[in-house]
Amino acid sequence: MKNKRKFLILGMLIAITGLLHAQSRNVTGTITSNIDGKPIAGVTVRLKGAVTVATSNESGSYSVAVDEKSTETLIFSHPDFDDMEVVVIGKSKLDITLSSNVRLNQYGQKVDRQQLSTENRNGVLTFESKDKSYKVWTDMRVNIDFTKHFDNYDNDLSPAGNTNAIQLSDGGQIRRARIGIKGQLSEKWYGEVDFDFRNLEIDINDVYLQYSVNDNLDFKVGQFREPMGMMTNTTSRYVTFMERPASSEFDPSRHVGIGMKYSHSRFMTGFGLFTDEAYGIEGKDTRRKQRTGTESSWAVTGRVMGYAVNEDDVTLGIGLGGSYRTPEITDEGFNTVRIRTYDENRISQKRFLDTDAVKYVKHIIIANTELAFAYHSFRLQGEYKIMILDRGPIYTDINYTGQNLNDVQYNGHYIEVGFFPLGDKVNFNYNDGEFTRVSPKHKWGTIEIAGRYSTINLNDEAAEVFGGEAKIASLAVTYWAYRNVRITLNGAYVNHDKHASTKYNWPVPEKGYDYYWIGTRFEIDF
Repeated sequence: MKNKRKFLILGMLIAITGLLHAQSRNVTGTITSNIDGKPIAGVTVRLKGAVTVATSNESGSYSVAVDEKSTETLIFSHPDFDDMEVVVIGKSKLDITLSSNVRLNQYGQKVDRQQLSTENRNGVLTFESKDKSYKVWTDMRVNIDFTKHFDNYDNDLSPAGNTNAIQLSDGGQIRRARIGIKGQLSEKWYGEVDFDFRNLEIDINDVYLQYSVNDNLDFKVGQFREPMGMMTNTTSRYVTFMERPASSEFDPSRHVGIGMKYSHSRFMTGFGLFTDEAYGIEGKDTRRKQRTGTESSWAVTGRVMGYAVNEDDVTLGIGLGGSYRTPEITDEGFNTVRIRTYDENRISQKRFLDTDAVKYVKHIIIANTELAFAYHSFRLQGEYKIMILDRGPIYTDINYTGQNLNDVQYNGHYIEVGFFPLGDKVNFNYNDGEFTRVSPKHKWGTIEIAGRYSTINLNDEAAEVFGGEAKIASLAVTYWAYRNVRITLNGAYVNHDKHASTKYNWPVPEKGYDYYWIGTRFEIDF
């Protein structure tokens, strides 16, 4: 009986030992590099889901205990190599080759690496690092326009041989094909590159670098919009009508310079020092200056908008803007300024308003006032603009001719109202002082109805400059199919005075020339 007990106890001990041995084993091996095949020291080897970590020695050798009940997956990690996961079921010997995570740029220099996640954010392709310190996204925009004109003008009345007869062209065009990349390079640095492909040309739009001191103060350098004019500084994707009002021709738009912007809950302001525009692929302006050996123009431009009311559903902002600048060198010559504009559509290329080249201009002064009001689904905005061409005495070489010229003054304004009949909320960006896109609350989209009355007057009798005057009344109905897709139906009545066309010897009646047009725009941005 005693012997049977001894054999039973011995058998139980053997079984327990074997079971324990089966539940755990050591996995050993050598870790080497894929670059030179040399052993790697300091590699951490960890059983997935476990806390215990082993480390490879100088010869690259490691040994780690593996629990048979685990997933039997080992994780190999080293700061200079890509992590590797390996399943080791049934293995006691495992040699590993790690791939280096070192990457070189085009100059052979080591670069830092970050994993980026890719997302669709409201229809915009976005790449972002895990720590959110780096982000890059696309800015693509396409505008496709169609327009039909209606008038009572008889082209048969044109003088014989007159090639400048009134011709209101109908048809369609690609108004914009914008391709841009925007990047948040770090917490403080931001950059943007934006080109426009249209009319068989490549235009440089925004190309700049921005540094944010804090949430309120930014500095930027490059080519960007000068801080003047609410409508001009509103991106085209937020402009309700097919085109901005004609008086926006006075605003300086994009130029190369350095500027700052400070925003607050009660006001925003922008200021900058600018020089010439960076032309597109042709480089017209640069080559012109190389031929003439002249200096670039310069300008000081600023804008401020204060918010009397700044609440969730109600906005009331009043702003001022101004620019003091020297004339750019143009094909018309030195110290000349020519203002000409379209009638708020671009299908017909006739520019009824044209001052020709106004000579002997020393400085250009532009002043602007603006108003923005929003109440839930309703918005109102307007601007009044004045442009003064500062002219002085006429010199022949260095000799005074005895003739002084009158300054030239132009003006224009617009008032625009918009309404979302389905109750969608109007959005206003306080940091930039502009109305932004709507966020439709219905899955199928929403509708906006808008009206605008605008004028531009390029006549100055005292200065004997008669570029013409236009008054334009417009209506627009916009269907927002999605945040990034909209279809706009735009119609307008345009009335010109007699000076709008006399420079072309058109037989326009004393009362002026008027016509109607209707157009539509298909827009997508992504």
